[in-house]
Amino acid sequence: MQNLTFTSSLRSRIWFLVQVLSKYRWLVARVLLLEVVISLLGAVIPYFTKLQVDQLQTRGNLGIFALLLLIPLMIELVRMWVVDRFNRQSASKFDTEVQLDIEKYVWQKLDTLDAGFFDNKRNQRILYSTLSSTRIVNNFFRFIKYRLGNITTILAIIPLLGFISWPLLIFVSTITFLQVFLNEISRKQEFALSVLEDRQKERFWKIDQALTNNFHILKVLGASDTFVEQYIALSRERDHLMWQREESNTVLRNYESMLGSTLMLGASLMIGYQVFHGELTIGTFTLVIAYTMQLNGVFRDILNSMREWRDIGLQFDRLQFFFMLRSRTKRSDQLVLPLHNPQKIVFQTVYFTFPDLFTEEREYLTMMVEKTKGFLSKFSSYHYESEFEDWKKILEEENNQPPVLKGVNLQLEKGKIVALLGRNGAGKTTITHLSMHHYEPNEGSVFLDGHRLYEYDQNQLVQQFGIIQQSPFILERFSIRENLLLGMKQKIDEKELWQLLEELDIKKVIAQMPKQLDTVLGEGANLSGGQEQLLAVARVLLQKRPFLIFDEGMNQMDIEHETKVVNMLKKESKQSGILFITHRITTARKADYIYMLNDGKIAEEGTHDELLARKGLYSAFWNMQVIE
Repeated sequence: MQNLTFTSSLRSRIWFLVQVLSKYRWLVARVLLLEVVISLLGAVIPYFTKLQVDQLQTRGNLGIFALLLLIPLMIELVRMWVVDRFNRQSASKFDTEVQLDIEKYVWQKLDTLDAGFFDNKRNQRILYSTLSSTRIVNNFFRFIKYRLGNITTILAIIPLLGFISWPLLIFVSTITFLQVFLNEISRKQEFALSVLEDRQKERFWKIDQALTNNFHILKVLGASDTFVEQYIALSRERDHLMWQREESNTVLRNYESMLGSTLMLGASLMIGYQVFHGELTIGTFTLVIAYTMQLNGVFRDILNSMREWRDIGLQFDRLQFFFMLRSRTKRSDQLVLPLHNPQKIVFQTVYFTFPDLFTEEREYLTMMVEKTKGFLSKFSSYHYESEFEDWKKILEEENNQPPVLKGVNLQLEKGKIVALLGRNGAGKTTITHLSMHHYEPNEGSVFLDGHRLYEYDQNQLVQQFGIIQQSPFILERFSIRENLLLGMKQKIDEKELWQLLEELDIKKVIAQMPKQLDTVLGEGANLSGGQEQLLAVARVLLQKRPFLIFDEGMNQMDIEHETKVVNMLKKESKQSGILFITHRITTARKADYIYMLNDGKIAEEGTHDELLARKGLYSAFWNMQVIE
């Protein structure tokens, strides 16, 4: 299983599964053999019941009768405590190992995708559906295992029942089909009601949260009465939908119960008739009734498993699409360049528009929509309905993305602080992505020390940047220390940590927390937005990376803390190149060099004084934000 490849043909999928299962062939053989044994033991036990009844009817030997009582008990104990336990243990081991194998290949694939894939919101559905499909091999093996058990039971029971009464077999099959048909009606009704309930819950939750969290503000605005009326109406609607669902389920359960009773009654009459005419013993009667119910259960499992088989096919489709995805960034075909103490990033006439789906991706998603639609035409599923709608939305999206960057030239080098200023949507954050090779320019190039970014080892490249964003990456349910040391390879001295926190004026806040650095965030201990940004600044300063990017990374700090951070960064700029991406001109003015970005172009560039003297866009921003 060196390379995972998926195609839509049944043969290739079976070959893939065989490859995976062959790695665990002894474990697979053991689980399947144990499943056969369990099924055979389950089929044998009713036969001893027959022998017990025969002994009672003929008033046979009491010792034999006692032995016949004991044997099925012992068989059941062996089945439960030895065979079944060993089977579950083996199956659990198989599930764990195979699941980890598939997930490992998923993570490896994710490592080859560009960061733009993860930033694209529509790809979150692709990622979610892929990760939910990593149990494909486990699900397939479980399907095979249970069907093998079903077939074993059928092969053990049908010859006997057919010998005794072949009309009974036809009767059992007919009732089973009716039960499955009713079950499918039940599922479709359940689905229709669940869709209504989910939509209603969304509306109810929105009103409920608004009232719970903002009742006083709504009251001041004069909207609280309207919201309360909507709350009451939605509550009644919710209760009505719940009653409809319960009523529907009750009716269908009653029908299923009637069919089960009809099966028992019909089987009893058919076999009872033969008993009354001396053709069969009472023991045979009990055996046939037991086997009839057992066979009915097996038939229902097999017929219902068609949905499961279709689901496995769709899981394959999801994984196939995922492993077919290609990175939208280039990779060097030759030996990659090593990275050591890089000095300068240069944008040279860079044009960029966010990419659309590749042709093969669009074609495959079209197939996914058709297959999911076909699944929904036969089986009801709110999950697949939601997925179907998501795929359709992705396909219906036109590539109307306007150009984001239009011939941008700029540079960031060690020893300097550079500011990138502009309105929201001007393309500032896109420059961050392109600097870290998250995307590929449509035209022009981004150079690092004279070489294009794709010529370097990509894992090394990403390690050259420390980034602080408007909403900094802070992991809840992890301690402050763990958040500070994320990605750190070398050990950091405790004194160095506290010294840095003191310089950032956040030491006092952390020292007052219950466990100081080991305080777990989100469990009664929280930081403000500005404090989280300070924590993120401390983390990137500890990492000592060649380039530091502040993408609105100080916008939640007060002016006092921002000034302290900037002063620290001026010292740090001797070892790093620092880029401020901001729309706050008071932050930009502290930089050594400023680029003014407007409508995807560099409108102006220079120092603060030079730009003010030009009386252009920068000067207009200055007048709006500072003077006025």
